[in-house]
Amino acid sequence: MKKYICLDMERVLRSWRFLISIIGVAAIFYIFGAKPYEGYSLIEMYQFNIYQIQTLLVYIFCILPYGDGICQDMECRFYQLMIIRGKVFNYGLSKAFAIFLSSALTMILGTALYILIVKIQYNELIWVSENYIRGAFSSFISNEMYIPYFILCSIQMGLLTGILALLCAVASLYIVNKLFLYSLPIISYYTLCYLSEIIFGDYGFHWIYSPLYTIHSNEFLSFMITLIISCILFAILVCILDRKLKRRLNNG
Repeated sequence: MKKYICLDMERVLRSWRFLISIIGVAAIFYIFGAKPYEGYSLIEMYQFNIYQIQTLLVYIFCILPYGDGICQDMECRFYQLMIIRGKVFNYGLSKAFAIFLSSALTMILGTALYILIVKIQYNELIWVSENYIRGAFSSFISNEMYIPYFILCSIQMGLLTGILALLCAVASLYIVNKLFLYSLPIISYYTLCYLSEIIFGDYGFHWIYSPLYTIHSNEFLSFMITLIISCILFAILVCILDRKLKRRLNNG
């Protein structure tokens, strides 16, 4: 298992696509987002930007590093060689971890790059306007812990992109087509939002991962729910991945 994960993560971190994806996330936030001259502080800019429709383009960049990892293995039948050397479950779980982590890291590092660029370009830009405290992790804003605030928000968004990337990877087992794969994050996101609102009402999928929303103003509870749901979805997708890989292997 450890060898599988190390090999997959090495493929991710050495890939030029990982760097391009990080730059792409920062570029989307920077180009299409709010600007300081529009009267926003840095935190207000960030909160405004992640709530806009263009943020959906970020999800595509987040699956770029390794979202098609399984699809690549299927096209060249490399997965058969890897599975022969170990168990199907280990192979699938390793791929799932690598896809999830690469997508989450892309969001986290892309957000960090965006904040760094804005802070360098607008060095006099204040972190937050006076008395502006809202959204998840607001206690960090109140205590002037701005860097931890951005890190936690990007982690929460990273959990979302990780799940979307893994969902796309599972779908690639049914339709091995990269163009289809890269169109899935936005489609999957809206589908999950729509279905969750039907089942759970106002507390839909988008609110679970939104850094702008907390349950009963309880930051810890909200973040724990996000983590738990992410773990549940991860486990479900890994089970589907494992079952599909075994069927494909048995069918040759």
